[in-house]
Amino acid sequence: MSATALDSLHEVFARLRSQHLTDNELRVSPVCTRVMLRTGVNLRTPTPVQDRDPVLIKKVLDCLAEMGFPLR
Repeated sequence: MSATALDSLHEVFARLRSQHLTDNELRVSPVCTRVMLRTGVNLRTPTPVQDRDPVLIKKVLDCLAEMGFPLR
């Protein structure tokens, strides 16, 4: 795994906010809603089972990249 690998959905959400949604609270809710509709994952409060599921993390990362929010 690379040093930039994301191991949980909490890390994904933190990186999304730091890289793309800094100081823009108005964009957080629509992005989270769209991710939830497309993946079934609530980025703000993922369930403990979902939080570290590598398949769901990849699905969320792919969804975010398609939406124009690639995480590095």
